[in-house]
Amino acid sequence: MSILLKGPVVCTLTGEEFAPIEGKNLTDRVVEYFKGIGGMAYSPFFGNVILNKKGVDDSIGHGVGRNKAIAFAAVKDVIENGVLVDYDKNHKGRGYDGAVISAPIEIKEERYICSVVITRMKDNRFYLHEVIEQKKLSDEG
Repeated sequence: MSILLKGPVVCTLTGEEFAPIEGKNLTDRVVEYFKGIGGMAYSPFFGNVILNKKGVDDSIGHGVGRNKAIAFAAVKDVIENGVLVDYDKNHKGRGYDGAVISAPIEIKEERYICSVVITRMKDNRFYLHEVIEQKKLSDEG
């Protein structure tokens, strides 16, 4: 999708977001951050999406590296301004729909594509799926 590779970033991050701090875990810090920004994102595709501990736990459960940890600060912007790249009605027969929303973000002056999964239930939930260097997805790399 050209808009992901050539469109403007939806969020610019310094790379210092959620840097490790002795005695404080990533989950609690991200949950605190989400509470500070209202605990909710509004998707033009799905309406309100809850930003809470369950989503953070699900995200970390799928693996987390430094760039993914940093990208938690971009989740709301990706949900609100990203592109719908996949939609799965009744995902794997589990009784909910699944969708992937992606957007370009910048971390330490490098472009990344950040993808967030939305599970459509009575209350829409998220998990931060992936953060990939753009140059790995295009002719740049």
